[in-house]
Amino acid sequence: MGAARLLIVLAVAGVAALALAFLVHSMAANHKAAAAPQVVQQVVQQPMTRVLVAKVDLKVADRITADNVAWESWPSGSVNPIYITGGMVAPQPSLAAQATTALVNVEKGDQALQSVAGALVREPITKSEPITAAKLVRGDGSFMAVKLPTGMRAMSVPITAESAAGGFVLPGDRVDVMLNAKQQPGSTDQSHVATSHLVMRNILVLAIDQNTNTKP
Repeated sequence: MGAARLLIVLAVAGVAALALAFLVHSMAANHKAAAAPQVVQQVVQQPMTRVLVAKVDLKVADRITADNVAWESWPSGSVNPIYITGGMVAPQPSLAAQATTALVNVEKGDQALQSVAGALVREPITKSEPITAAKLVRGDGSFMAVKLPTGMRAMSVPITAESAAGGFVLPGDRVDVMLNAKQQPGSTDQSHVATSHLVMRNILVLAIDQNTNTKP
C-alpha cells in the first residue's frame, strides 16, 4: 500500500505541475497581448473645394449659363488659384453644421456663378475642364467682339482652294496676304504682266466662311 500511495501522490503532483505551467503560460500570453500597442487605422478625409467646370464642350463665343456649367468637388490641395470656386466642402461633426456649411456653399456658389453668367467663351473649353476668367470675356457682342483685340478690325478676303494652300489654312493660323495683279503696260506690247505684292504679314485667320473651328 505504501508504494501504491506514493505513486498516486506523484501522479497528482505531476498533473498539478502541468496545470500550473499551463496557467502561467496563459497569463503571460494575455499580459503580452494587453501590453502590445493597439494599431488603429484612421481614415483622414481631406478637405474639398467646389470648382466650376464645363458640363459640355464650349466653343468660342458660346455664352456661359447655368445649363452648361456645374460645380464639382475637388481636393483643396489640387485647386489652381485661377479656377473659379464656390466654397469649401469639408466634413462637419453634426448634421446642423453640415446644413449650415451647405447653405453657405450654395450662396458662395451662386455668387461665383452669377459673376460669370452671360460671359462669352474666348477660348474653347472641353467638358469637365475648370472654368477660368482668362478664357471668358464680358460683353454683349458675339464672335468678333470676343476674338478681336481692342482697337483691331477684321476684314474678309475672297479665297480659293489654291490661294488657301489647298484647304490646309484653318482658323487660328497666321498667314501673309499677297496681292496678285495683272497690269497692262503702256507699250505696244499687249501682253499682260503679272505682279505680286506683299500686302499684310503674319495675319491671324479668324474664320473661313462660317467655320471658326481650329480643328480640320
